[in-house]
Amino acid sequence: MVTIADSVKINDALKNGEIDANVFQHEPFMKQAAKRLNADFVMLNRSYTTLSGLYSKRLKIKSVAEIPVGATIAISNDDSNQDRALKFLKHIDLINLKDKSSEYYSLKDVLPHPKKLQIKELDNYAIVRALEDLDLAVTSATFLVQAKVSLTPIVIDEVGMANKNYAVGLATMKDKVNDPNIQKLNQLLVDPKLKDFINTKFKGTIAAVF
Repeated sequence: MVTIADSVKINDALKNGEIDANVFQHEPFMKQAAKRLNADFVMLNRSYTTLSGLYSKRLKIKSVAEIPVGATIAISNDDSNQDRALKFLKHIDLINLKDKSSEYYSLKDVLPHPKKLQIKELDNYAIVRALEDLDLAVTSATFLVQAKVSLTPIVIDEVGMANKNYAVGLATMKDKVNDPNIQKLNQLLVDPKLKDFINTKFKGTIAAVF
């Protein structure tokens, strides 16, 4: 097992043959990386989905209605997660969006809204490090846990969590799909014992999808 604390480098390592598979990403993110690297990535079994939502360390608020006009908010700077964050913010009526100008929603698709949020694009790991300097952030509970930050979400992205396209799965190269070791790992990701472990150990952070 290899641990790489960089969501970009993990897929670089997969393409370069430094690792045989990885388990950290959802399919839209994988497809984005595959396009960037011109790589034949394949998503196999999906195992779990992460709790994602709107958080604040600076503002002591409990509802979207309490968010002040002009508040600063951080969202992911990668295409697929930024698309998810913007759709979430529109769903909870914090921004307006025009029709997508490309495959994913981006900041250029944001329309004027009474809340006038000041949106900042940051790397997923940088968002958690910058919480002291932000009013709000759309992020995943797993990044908070990794940074040992305990926060209660103002609101959870329930629509995103219900979308299995955002479930984390096993990614590998197309030519390694039938490798016995890859297939063994693939089955372990949907083992009932893993579901029990996830439900017991990570309740409120991630949820099994199998």
